[in-house]
Amino acid sequence: MKFKKYLGEAQKLNWKDKKSGRANYSEDADEFAKKLEGVMKKYFPKSFTQAKFSKSIAPSITMRFALGKSNSEWTNGIIQNDPLFHIWFIHDLYEGDVPEKIKIELTTGGHIGVFDWEDAKGTKHKGPGFDFKFPKIGWRNKKGTPDQILKHFDNYFKKMKDAAKKYKNSREFELTKKKI
Repeated sequence: MKFKKYLGEAQKLNWKDKKSGRANYSEDADEFAKKLEGVMKKYFPKSFTQAKFSKSIAPSITMRFALGKSNSEWTNGIIQNDPLFHIWFIHDLYEGDVPEKIKIELTTGGHIGVFDWEDAKGTKHKGPGFDFKFPKIGWRNKKGTPDQILKHFDNYFKKMKDAAKKYKNSREFELTKKKI
């Protein structure tokens, strides 16, 4: 309990405005999580999307995305085998409020895993083995206001949709091709 109290006090100190000494918050973390999930659903409405605020160890928002909606659409029923599986975090939220400046970090994903692909010379590769390819989608961790983070997240999902369309004929998309 003492550690939790100490953590809360430390977070309060990090959030104080230097002039007024008061913390600056822009909105509720649950509401911001709903906005992030809305961005995911905008581009992939039939896919697994999850964005939720948690106070467990330290207040944070966790976002998870997979192209398949359930384990019947993931290879061997494992979500991590989804070709577009991603996890993001937003840390340093205090008592359920989103500050004026936040950082969004990608911990899993940032690429598409494909077996069947064609290189620049026109050679067709059919995995598995060393022919497995991870085309990058172009994520960069970002610091900014909640509105800037939403725009960054939206742009990334636009790029992800385009990349998924490019590789949708690959074997990994057999179960989820109709979602692209």
